[in-house]
Amino acid sequence: MVFSGQIIWLALVTALPGVAVVLLVAWVTRTDMLRSGAGVARMAYRLSEAGVEIRRAGRTDWIPWDELWDAAETRRSYLLCPAPGEQYVIPKRCCDADARYGLRAVIEWLPTHRSAVRQRADPFP
Repeated sequence: MVFSGQIIWLALVTALPGVAVVLLVAWVTRTDMLRSGAGVARMAYRLSEAGVEIRRAGRTDWIPWDELWDAAETRRSYLLCPAPGEQYVIPKRCCDADARYGLRAVIEWLPTHRSAVRQRADPFP
């Protein structure tokens, strides 16, 4: 007959290695992120009639509207794709009403100009 103390001990001994692995992975991931400087990065977005400037620590990117590969609007953000496989996410909370209106206009305008941009960017026409 198995006593309740033995069942508890068996459960602890069986679960303990799994819990230790999870804690170790979490600690290593956190340490790697802190070393790499990853984490919350302050970003600034400046929209104009010619394109969008995205600034973050140590880097500034400029995306002209006429060279934009694709764009989409989600419930919480705007996605700008200057090239296949490359995306910039602009949270809607960072945009005022004028910026939201401008980004929606670009998203509506883009399908009419997308084929010319894709032909320029496609290395294998």
